[in-house]
Amino acid sequence: MTVALERTAKSHDFEDYWRSIRGDALVPLKSDFNPADIKQLLPNIMIFDIISEPSPSLMIRLAGSSLREHWHVEPTGKDYLDYLPEGEQMDVFNGFTTMCAKPCGRWRRLETHFESHLSILSESTLFPLINDRHGTPMIVTLAVPLARSEPLSKTGRAITTTFPVAPVWIDIGAGTPE
Repeated sequence: MTVALERTAKSHDFEDYWRSIRGDALVPLKSDFNPADIKQLLPNIMIFDIISEPSPSLMIRLAGSSLREHWHVEPTGKDYLDYLPEGEQMDVFNGFTTMCAKPCGRWRRLETHFESHLSILSESTLFPLINDRHGTPMIVTLAVPLARSEPLSKTGRAITTTFPVAPVWIDIGAGTPE
């Protein structure tokens, strides 16, 4: 698959919206995030609760309709780490926690290959949120499929993920990890 090196207009629109809801805060509250404000992006939105104890997990609180269609599964209420190859789970978890510990955004292109032989090239743009009730970290993601192959079956978890372009940290006012 051919990979463009620049962010899409959808990625920039998502960042503009995220920045608009935070006011003077470095990181907005989840209650500041109103899906109705970005109806055109909603099919590609995911929201995660980051849970460190008793064991690391990324609980999916919202999965847009386009993502559910591409995955052939309803992931809401499930642990995102369970959909990832075992060798990548902690890297993904640590990336999410890094975005919350040193508040910043992240953009990347990734190609995911599933057991079903489905392959999806997508663009992900991620930003932190704060859970209003608990003060715990969350991540809101815009995941836009850019290209895909047809699956041989409609089941299966990811078996490999490759990153054809290095992830880019997005400075939101606190610097970036690198």
